[in-house]
Amino acid sequence: SRLDWHPSGKMLAIPTEKRVAVYERESWVNTYTFHADGHSAPVTLVKWSPNGEYLASVGTDGVIMVWETATQLS
Repeated sequence: SRLDWHPSGKMLAIPTEKRVAVYERESWVNTYTFHADGHSAPVTLVKWSPNGEYLASVGTDGVIMVWETATQLS
């Protein structure tokens, strides 16, 4: 699995099963979790956009999802 830091360095996105968990750096609290019916297999890679407004997730099923971070929708 490949995790990724938010461009600001304040959050860390970690792929977990069919979801992406986002943790706040200072407290390590799970701030939110991206999940939907799009991934039918474990997510193995996540990547923030350079402006931090989007997060892409890739699963072993070959599905790539792009999430809008403000709404947490794909």
